[in-house]
Amino acid sequence: MRNRVVKFLEKSPDPMVDASAMTPERLIEELHIHQIELEMQNEDLRLARINAELLQAKYTDLYDFAPVGYLTLDENLKIVEANLTATKLLGVEKSKMLHRLFTDFVDPGFQDILYFFLVKVRKSNVHESCELKLKRSAEKPFYALLDSMAICDKESMRSEIRISFSDINESKLSVIALKESADRNEMLLNLLPQSAVLVDSDRKVIAANRAARNRGVKLGEPCRAENLAEHPFEAVRQEDLQNVGFLVDEDTYRQRLITVIDDSNDAVCLMDLRGNIKAWNQMAEKMYGYPAAEAVKMSVFDLVPARLKHQTSHLLSEISAGVLVKPFETRRVARDGSVLDVCLKFTRMVQDGKIVAIASTERDITSHNLLFASLQDLPRRIIVAQEEERSRISQILHAEFGQALIALKLFTVVTSSALPEENLLMRTVFDKIRAHLDKIISDTRTLAHRLSPPGLKYVGLIPAIKELVESAMTEKLQVRFFHNDVDQASFKEKDIIIYRILQEALQNIQKHSMATQVRVNVIIKKTVFTLAVRDNGVGFDPSLASSAKGLGLALMAQQAALIHGKLSIESHKGKGTLLKVTVPIKEKKVV
Repeated sequence: MRNRVVKFLEKSPDPMVDASAMTPERLIEELHIHQIELEMQNEDLRLARINAELLQAKYTDLYDFAPVGYLTLDENLKIVEANLTATKLLGVEKSKMLHRLFTDFVDPGFQDILYFFLVKVRKSNVHESCELKLKRSAEKPFYALLDSMAICDKESMRSEIRISFSDINESKLSVIALKESADRNEMLLNLLPQSAVLVDSDRKVIAANRAARNRGVKLGEPCRAENLAEHPFEAVRQEDLQNVGFLVDEDTYRQRLITVIDDSNDAVCLMDLRGNIKAWNQMAEKMYGYPAAEAVKMSVFDLVPARLKHQTSHLLSEISAGVLVKPFETRRVARDGSVLDVCLKFTRMVQDGKIVAIASTERDITSHNLLFASLQDLPRRIIVAQEEERSRISQILHAEFGQALIALKLFTVVTSSALPEENLLMRTVFDKIRAHLDKIISDTRTLAHRLSPPGLKYVGLIPAIKELVESAMTEKLQVRFFHNDVDQASFKEKDIIIYRILQEALQNIQKHSMATQVRVNVIIKKTVFTLAVRDNGVGFDPSLASSAKGLGLALMAQQAALIHGKLSIESHKGKGTLLKVTVPIKEKKVV
C-alpha cells in the first residue's frame, strides 16, 4: 500500500504540502482529521460491499430460481452458463451441462429449425422466438418456447447468445390434438352428402363440411338456429360437449341414423333407466338369438348371469345418477344358454338436459378371449412337447443306440481275444477302438441324462440338482450346492422348468463367465422357492448383453414366467453374476 501511495505522489502534479511550516500541534490535528476521514471512507466502503453482496445474492436467486431456463452460449454454441431451472428442465446436472453443445439437447428433427433460428438471431438486434423440441435426460422430448438475443462484448470482440426457454409441452400437445381432432371431424363430415356442421355448447361452428361451407357457413361464427336440426337424443360425455347438426329436416337425419345403427358390426341396445329393452339392432339379434319383436318385451337382466345381476343393477343406478362408466368386459347369456364374453360400453341419452335412456354397445369377444388364452398357454405346451420329445430321444439313445454300442464293444473284445498273440498290431488297433467306444458310450449316457434326467423323475428335484452340479464341475470350475429342507414343498410340474433354468445357467457360466467358483443355493421359505446361482466370473452388463446370451436370458425369463415365477440378474464387469429365480409353490399335504 505504501509503495502505491509513493508512486501516486510521484505522478501527481500537485505540489506537496510543506509540513515543516506547521507546528506539531497543527500537524497532529491534520493527521487526526485524515484518520477520521479514512475511517469514514472505510465504513462507507464496507457498507457498499455488504449491499453489493446482498444484491448479488438476490440476483443469483432470481437467476437460478426463475420460472424459465436461462442459457448463455459462446460462438461455438457451447453452454457457458445455465441456471438451475434450465438444468431441471433438461434433466442434467449443471456440472455435466456446461461446455456441452446446445445442439446435444435439441431433437434431431428440429436441428435445421435451430440452425436457421440462430442465423436470424445473430443478424438481428432484437429478441427472436421459436418453438423447438428439446431432449430431456431419460425422459421423452418436450416442446419448448425459446426467446434469444445475440450480445457482443466490445472489449473482447466476442459474441454470446443468451437464451430463455420454458416448457410448453402440454399446451403444444393440446394444440396438436385439437388440430388432429378438427381435421378428423372435418374428414368425417365431408363423408356426408348433406350439409353438416359441428358446433360447441355455445352453438359456434368448429367444423363444417364442403356442402355447409358452400351454403355460407363459416368457422367460429354462431350457427343460425333456423338452419340447425338438433339430435332427438344427445350423447353427453364429460370430455366432449359437442354435437352434430345437419342442415336438413329432422326426419331425414333420424332415418339415416337408424340405418347406420342397424348396420353396425356391434350389438346396439336401447333401454330405459330400469333396464327394459326398447330397441336393438340386427347384430344384437344375431348375437343373442332374440328377434327385435321379442327382445322389446325383455329386460337386460334376462341376458345377465345370476351372479352379475346385482352388479348390473348398481351400474344402471350409477348411470341414471350421471356417473360416467368406462368400457369394461363382462358376460351375457344367449338364447341357447351359451355364455358370451362381451365388451360393453354405456352411453347416456339426454333430452332437455335430463337422462331419459341408456344405450349400450356390445361386442362379442368370446373367440378373442379363447384365442388369447390359447396363445398364453402355447409356450407351456411347447415346453411340455419339448420335454416329451427329449425323453423319447433319451430313451432311444439309452435303450437302442447305447445297447448297440455296448454290443459293438463286446464284439471288439471277442475279436481281439481270438487274434494270435504275435499279431500285436491288430491287438493295438482293437484296444484303441475299445477306448473310443468307451468314450462314445460315456458321452451318449451324459447326453441322454441331459435330455431327460432320470433322477428328476424318480428321486426328486434336489438329487437331480446335485447330479447336475457334479456333472458341471471341472478341474478349473468348482461348483458347490447348498439347500435347506425341501421335503415340505410340492412342485407338481414346476420342477422340470426349474431344472432347465439351472442347466442353462451353468452352461452360460461354462461358456462365457471364465469363473472358477460357483455357488448354487436352494431356499424355501413358506410358499416361496428361491434358486440363486452366483459365480466369480468376469460379469457383464445385462442391458448390453450379446444377442446369443440375451436370447438365453430371455428364454430363462420366459420359462420362469410360465410357472408364475420371476427371474432377476445382477451383474457388473469384473464382479461376477448373480442369477435369482423365485417361484411360488404349495406346501405338501401331510396324509
